[in-house]
Amino acid sequence: MISPVPHVCAAPSLRVALEGRDGSAGHLATQFSFRNTSTQACTLKGYPLAVFLDARRQPLATQFQPLGGPARPLLLKPGAKAYFYLRYGDKGAFDPGKCPPDAAWVRISAPGSRRYVTLKDREYPCRQATISPVSLHSWF
Repeated sequence: MISPVPHVCAAPSLRVALEGRDGSAGHLATQFSFRNTSTQACTLKGYPLAVFLDARRQPLATQFQPLGGPARPLLLKPGAKAYFYLRYGDKGAFDPGKCPPDAAWVRISAPGSRRYVTLKDREYPCRQATISPVSLHSWF
């Protein structure tokens, strides 16, 4: 008997959470997760989308470049998490006058999804920003 191929994780079955933050050498990384809240395994592959928003929830000009090589498909079992992180230059290490405004919110959508979640998250981006593909491994 051939087992069925798990479906792509649907946005309503994924809960997004901020997992932690770390920084060194003038850069910050913020890790997020997608937790499968459904009762069935599903797959995720690729890069999430992220947009920093100001206090009025208006998009900031920060654009995230993909970090790393090609994304691999992940099997996300019920209750399991997939992780990704945002990395960018910390405003405290650069000339603040040449940096975009601080972010008060971050809007996130899962790879391949058009639905997004907005989380309260104070960020101070400056310089190049990158985003990792989803992974089963936490970096923190």
